[in-house]
Amino acid sequence: MIESLFGKYKQFSGRCPFKEMGQMLLTICLSTMNITTTIVKNALSTVSFADVEAWLAEVFSQSMLSKRKTLFSADVHDTKTA
Repeated sequence: MIESLFGKYKQFSGRCPFKEMGQMLLTICLSTMNITTTIVKNALSTVSFADVEAWLAEVFSQSMLSKRKTLFSADVHDTKTA
């Protein structure tokens, strides 16, 4: 059973451009559920995207993608030439 869960995780994470465990670990839980339209509808109607973002920031801190965006969006004119 455990090997199957990690196999599903590896298959799912293989399609993601950035390989980081943090938030992707949540997909393991999804592999153990029978997700129905009722569950999805209930989740979408009771939890806001802002709440999810706040929870993710609290639990997982800054993601690798977010760190990359911050790094590469830095103002290039803030350096001096030698």
